[in-house]
Amino acid sequence: SWQLLASVKVASGEHATAQWPGLSAFSDYEWYANVSDGNTDLDGPVWSFTTGSAAPSVTLTRPNGGEIFVANAHELIQWTAGDDAGVTSVDILLSRSGVAGAYEMIAPGVSNTGSFEWTVTGPHSNDVFVKVVARDAENNSAFDVSDAAFTIDLPVAVGMASIEAVIEDGDAVLRWRT
Repeated sequence: SWQLLASVKVASGEHATAQWPGLSAFSDYEWYANVSDGNTDLDGPVWSFTTGSAAPSVTLTRPNGGEIFVANAHELIQWTAGDDAGVTSVDILLSRSGVAGAYEMIAPGVSNTGSFEWTVTGPHSNDVFVKVVARDAENNSAFDVSDAAFTIDLPVAVGMASIEAVIEDGDAVLRWRT
């Protein structure tokens, strides 16, 4: 059965538009126009179309600014992503030179599990951003970027040539040389 989508008054020779809210993804729809001058009604032909998928939604939740990661450590990158037809893959990229990039790919085409364990790589930077890009089956995509910069530090090597433990006046005292 037909439903009225909109009723628009238009002067002769003008154009009309109407919005059709609430369409479902991958669905077939039909419509037609009825024109009336007050004396005569005229129905136009029936038109049809099939909707596609909307772009995914994605939110990066970690790292989102202020964190300090150390090279060679394992850190989780976390996100949430959804799509009316399903997220098929997520790309994870990294910029060491600010939010504007350039970005390097660190994990292409991972499953949409919501997290990825990354072995942090150097070099050091105080202006690091992660970008996650979610893709659906129709190759629609959306991305989110860390809200603020985080830091990648290099590990600090501490060497000790010797260590000595002694008891002095009932207290344990540790002495070492580097």
